[in-house]
Amino acid sequence: MDVRGSKNTTINVGPGAGLPVSVSGHLGLKTWLVTDIFGYDVVQTDQARLALIGGVHYLTLDADTSLSINGPLPPTPPPAYLSESVDLWDGIVGIKGAFMLNKNWYIPYSADIGAGDSKMTWQLYAGIVRCFTGATSSWATGIWNTIRMMTSFYRTSNRSIKP
Repeated sequence: MDVRGSKNTTINVGPGAGLPVSVSGHLGLKTWLVTDIFGYDVVQTDQARLALIGGVHYLTLDADTSLSINGPLPPTPPPAYLSESVDLWDGIVGIKGAFMLNKNWYIPYSADIGAGDSKMTWQLYAGIVRCFTGATSSWATGIWNTIRMMTSFYRTSNRSIKP
């Protein structure tokens, strides 16, 4: 995910109508999340499948922001830039499987919990899948997924403020 935004505005500072001051700001956030798992089937029937899973979540997060102020009178402060980066590795354990409703419909699910660089991470996943058969096999899926990683991102060794 890569989200970026900028905003420019002018504000009046001082008595009366004041003096116009131009303020510009930028905020950027870039993330990448990868999950690698292995599993062992403990239940496998025509109606249900359940596997115990283990693996890792890897999250990289880069955030940056900048601010510049330009006014009609000196001294104009230099622009400020703040950047923060973090890489998190977390071991996970959980379950994954599916319930077959009939030959065309099934419900996949997954749940995991873990820790490591994060204080705790957990993920829930569920959906409904409709399989279509004919000349070519295809399917339609509706999925709900949530992941939470609880951590403190402040690390002084990765922090940089540049004028």
